[in-house]
Amino acid sequence: EPGVFGFVQFVDLFDASEAQYHMNS
Repeated sequence: EPGVFGFVQFVDLFDASEAQYHMNS
């Protein structure tokens, strides 16, 4: 489903930025 796929992409993006934030600090 497009909606579910978009949600997964959003969560992936959030996780990636979170990981980057913790790695930089």
